[in-house]
Amino acid sequence: MIKITRMIRFFLLQFMEIADGDLSAKLSGALKVSLIISPFLFVWDKIVKWGIPNQDYILIVLMAILLDWFFGIIKHLQKRTFSFKKNALGLVLKIALTVGAGMLFEGLNSIVKDSADIIVVSLTTVTRVIVFLYPAVSAWQNIYIVSDERF
Repeated sequence: MIKITRMIRFFLLQFMEIADGDLSAKLSGALKVSLIISPFLFVWDKIVKWGIPNQDYILIVLMAILLDWFFGIIKHLQKRTFSFKKNALGLVLKIALTVGAGMLFEGLNSIVKDSADIIVVSLTTVTRVIVFLYPAVSAWQNIYIVSDERF
């Protein structure tokens, strides 16, 4: 909490210098703010540029995670083993593992992007299916249990 307050105070001070200071203070404040913010904006820009054309893939994987979470809740309520803490930790862990694996696989795809098209398309397809299957298999297992092993 103290570090967040300190960061806010730092940025407010820099913005005040940019708005009311002399030329050297304005340049100094602008330089400090831009040096701190620009790496985050660079990464954010890359994520957005990747995310827009891949929004279907992202949505499908997120839906698999949400369906797994939903049917997992029902399963644990039926078994009377539900815990809010374990549920929240499990959801955060599944999202983190999926995002981490997805980022690593997309990085691998980016490394081989100059290879033959068949290699790039094949690798992209296989790695995206792997990322999708992690939450999807768990969702199918939960659906199987919730449906009394009928589905």
